[in-house]
Amino acid sequence: MKTDWDIFEKIMSIIQLIFGIAIIWIVIKTVKYYLVEIFGSADLNWESLLQINILEKTYFSFIHGLIGVLGGTLWFKNKKSGWMLSLSFWIITCCTVTLTTAKSMYRDSFSNIIKSNEEYWIYSIVIFISLLLIFVLSSKYFREKYKPDLKTLTIYGSILALLLITRFILFLST
Repeated sequence: MKTDWDIFEKIMSIIQLIFGIAIIWIVIKTVKYYLVEIFGSADLNWESLLQINILEKTYFSFIHGLIGVLGGTLWFKNKKSGWMLSLSFWIITCCTVTLTTAKSMYRDSFSNIIKSNEEYWIYSIVIFISLLLIFVLSSKYFREKYKPDLKTLTIYGSILALLLITRFILFLST
């Protein structure tokens, strides 16, 4: 008989898988939009291709979505790597949405944000849910179930740190 935690894991892994697929789908739509914009232009040249810089704008989101899909799939199969990727996915989601919100708040005044823009409420909800999932996935139950060793934690921690540093650099450059 499955416990409540097992059911929670299955549901959350499916939700994460859907989020990952949605992120990848949005990246593909964005790249398609940029390509249509570039190739629809009469004055197509290499400089215009370099100015748009499609890879710089989309590669991090594609990796984020890929981590979501892989993590959700492996977590559904109760793999340790799936749990670690899922934890990484929600940390990256929380950091990305927080940076996006901070950037938007920097451009707008804070009082206008809360009154007039519903997307900030969505950002807040996503940040809250991400933080909640980070704490749940870091709980004693999951650490005891998956028993991550020091080598695994070091590898995933290093990859996560590199991804977050990349995200901060991209954030500062735009």
